[in-house]
Amino acid sequence: KDHFLKLNKLVDIVVSHKDTSDDDVLIFLDSDSFPVKPLNNFIESKLNDYPLIAIQRVENAGDVIPHPSFTACRVNFWRDHELDWKWESIDSGLGRQDAGGYLYSYLLKKNINWYKIKRTKSLTNHPVFYTYYEDIIYHHGAGSRDRITRLDVLRGGAPNQDTEDKIFQKVLNRKV
Repeated sequence: KDHFLKLNKLVDIVVSHKDTSDDDVLIFLDSDSFPVKPLNNFIESKLNDYPLIAIQRVENAGDVIPHPSFTACRVNFWRDHELDWKWESIDSGLGRQDAGGYLYSYLLKKNINWYKIKRTKSLTNHPVFYTYYEDIIYHHGAGSRDRITRLDVLRGGAPNQDTEDKIFQKVLNRKV
């Protein structure tokens, strides 16, 4: 649950640095995410039309938040709106509370349209892990925590039936 604290501390360091410009682009990228294609043109083109772009993992039991596995915006947008990654419950019926919940609620309240980066494919049959988004960002999923998703919990609490070794073997043997 301290994920958002670390994100906020890092962004505070960046936006308050003397060499940071309002037009600089902030990129949030989880430790288990990485670009699979050059990002500059993608980010620039999307930020021309939207103030914020982020992965939205609807495949994870309908999550609608901007996910920090990949999010980008300009420094002035983050600073001017005093944005934050703090946890906020966005659907008490499903118990959804995650880093990005407050950000999502803020964007809704202020009627700010943001670009939602959607899942395009996965390397396995699990709907959340080993996933590509718009064929530009890969997100391993749960790279630094227990490998279980909200979707797994809603399906009865059992994580993906494949052991991690079997999943990795599938990934290594599969052509992308």
